[in-house]
Amino acid sequence: MDYVKSYAASINERRPERLQVFQHAADLIDDLLFGSPHVVELCIGSGMLADALLTRLPKMTYEGVDFSQPMIVLAKETLTPFADRISLYQADLNTDDWSGLLHRPIHAIVSNMALHDLGSRERVVKTYEEAFSILEAGGLIFNADLVKPADAEPGTGARLMMSEHIQALEVIGFADVESTLDFGGYACVVGRKGSA
Repeated sequence: MDYVKSYAASINERRPERLQVFQHAADLIDDLLFGSPHVVELCIGSGMLADALLTRLPKMTYEGVDFSQPMIVLAKETLTPFADRISLYQADLNTDDWSGLLHRPIHAIVSNMALHDLGSRERVVKTYEEAFSILEAGGLIFNADLVKPADAEPGTGARLMMSEHIQALEVIGFADVESTLDFGGYACVVGRKGSA
């Protein structure tokens, strides 16, 4: 818990661009054609992205999943003002039936600085596939993550080049896939699930 609190207290100072990413995610969700969007976050950490989204979008409801029980405890504290609009779950994206915990319909799935920790490209792709299967038509996937440089060699880890994220999402069936923010080593990829 001490490490979790220390990490949460310093991460936005070390990476101030995260705040821009949070507002960018809120803008994209606000533009969706759903009056009361239901948003799922994968790997919620201490709840900073959720706090930004719930503050900006008063009609939004939220569910968050994280592997770390200490992070969930801290996120619950962070999100106390929104207790009636949130549900938090402990689950491992690599092994648990995390999507079975969630309520439908789901209008947006978001993640920030997390999917590179899944261990392999295959696990990232599997998470994208699961996200596509549970996302409502017209919904949005938003992943801000640590990425390899464009000229890097593809490897076996889960930190991918942006082009690999884009290709994976397009192959799965997401439309309008693009990198919308790029800070060099930390970038956003966005895609939409087309109408059924």
